[in-house]
Amino acid sequence: MKPLYRNIFLIFGIVGLLVMIISFPDGWETVQKNRLNVVLYLPGVVGIWLFVYLLNAKAFQMLVNTSDHDKHLIFRNALKLTISGFSFSYITPFGFGGGPYRVMELSKYIGTPRAISSVALYSMMHIFSHFFLWTTGCLVFMVAYFQKMTPWLWALMGIYLTVFFAAAAFFNHCYKYGILCRLFHIFFFIPAARRFYEKNYEAFQKTDANIRFLYEHPRQLWGSLLCEYVARVINAFEFFFILLAFGIVDATFADALVILAFSSLMGNLLFFLPMQIGAREGSLAIILTILYGAAPAVGIYTSIFTRIREIFWILVGVTLVKVGNKRIMKDAPLKPALLFDYGGTLDTGATHWNFVLLDAYHHCGFPQLGGEAWRDAYVYGERALARHRIVLPDDDFHTLLLKKIHFQLHYLVTHRTINLPLGEGETHSDSPLAEAHYTETLPPLSPEAQQLAAEIAGYCDRKVRQSIQPSAEVLEKLAARGYHMTLVTNFYGNIHTVLRAYGLDRFFDNVVESAVVGVKKPDPAIWRLGIKAAGREAAECIAIGDSFDKDIAAAQAAGCRTIWFKGQEWSPAKHYEAQPGQTVTALTQLLDILQ
Repeated sequence: MKPLYRNIFLIFGIVGLLVMIISFPDGWETVQKNRLNVVLYLPGVVGIWLFVYLLNAKAFQMLVNTSDHDKHLIFRNALKLTISGFSFSYITPFGFGGGPYRVMELSKYIGTPRAISSVALYSMMHIFSHFFLWTTGCLVFMVAYFQKMTPWLWALMGIYLTVFFAAAAFFNHCYKYGILCRLFHIFFFIPAARRFYEKNYEAFQKTDANIRFLYEHPRQLWGSLLCEYVARVINAFEFFFILLAFGIVDATFADALVILAFSSLMGNLLFFLPMQIGAREGSLAIILTILYGAAPAVGIYTSIFTRIREIFWILVGVTLVKVGNKRIMKDAPLKPALLFDYGGTLDTGATHWNFVLLDAYHHCGFPQLGGEAWRDAYVYGERALARHRIVLPDDDFHTLLLKKIHFQLHYLVTHRTINLPLGEGETHSDSPLAEAHYTETLPPLSPEAQQLAAEIAGYCDRKVRQSIQPSAEVLEKLAARGYHMTLVTNFYGNIHTVLRAYGLDRFFDNVVESAVVGVKKPDPAIWRLGIKAAGREAAECIAIGDSFDKDIAAAQAAGCRTIWFKGQEWSPAKHYEAQPGQTVTALTQLLDILQ
């Protein structure tokens, strides 16, 4: 943040603090009258908030650092931004002052869109932790004070729980798909709002993309929410100490939790009041009357404790605005880039496609098929696809399989390995491959053979979908841990379509496809292209694949570290134990290796 802006925040904070102190004359008189209780319990009321802020800071730090930027927020500075941010939120109408302050401090390091995204998500996390607190307070009240439940209280509880679940659904929707663009659409009836949105469209889109990125990291998301919720619960000790100051020696922590939940709910309902003046006093008077039959003045006395605590921490927060601004972020620890193979590694659980297809033929009525005749047909199909280049960029995996199997069946039929009628020069009109640009290169097959091809392709597609799911879960967890992933694959020019169809495209920052780059495995050059795409040195990359020769040996020749996903390969297994690198037999084992 520029020094000018930081000084503006400082001046604003000082003014707000002075207003708060000046507006508190009766409170100071009450403090004088009750010096003993103040001396005994005020340190606990003030001090407990250090633990609250520590948890708040951890929640904020987790969200800021859940990203692909090369800077991470240092915890002590997360604590500074937390305390100062809440200080400005306390003294501003609607409580919005802390957000802009945090954004301006972070923007220098991670850019404005990422800063806005992190602060927006943390704000929603902070709000949602209050919902959990209020829900906890409702449940505790119903259990501990069941005899005080009246029909109108039951009705209010029902209304609140409805609102809670609606808020949960809103939270999930907004942060799964982005929120800023949708919010601005609501105000499109205002010409100025529409013009502002259109002028900053790209920035809004980028911010929403960042929000979606953060949402896709559930461990950090729920960890942050847990920290915020625990902070709210610890906050209840503030009211526990205040109850003891009243001389209520039989007060329980459950009582304090109910008081906190109720006063917090009322304060947030009246959020537009600066410093919640009046709202807190009134809410405390109501809940203390319900629980203990206390006079309204007790609620005012309770608020005095909390106001003094606020004054203290606002003073600390405003002071921190000018402290420790030289370096609030550090270089993020560099995780190795992961270079994944696709075929065999992600789609079949380390089973070579030769065996997957052969199993499909057996399933569809040709149990005798195998041996050299089948291997020749498999190779013929692979070479035919490479030679004719009939696979189109928009082909999904099922269509790709149909084309591959079409060539295989033509070879098997013409060599009399499979007893089916020969084709008559054109593809059957009912086949998905009947378009002209296919029939120019596809050999003729009879309708019976075309139907068989469809059955085999469907069987393989179902098998792949079963194998893809655990692979996607592993990739999801690796992405949540902050790994950058690049795909390096021998494929036919349609890998992007295949990845989108299976929901894997979001995990890969870059894709290196043999049909596009003009080099294929086992040539180490394709792995060097993957290293370049990842933007790392070779020693900073880990290649993961199922073929030792095409993936592991080739990637090692390019300088990468390797993890071999050992399974059923094309050729009989060799003695690889002496080779460098690690070996897994299930993709989930990567999660133990890559912490």
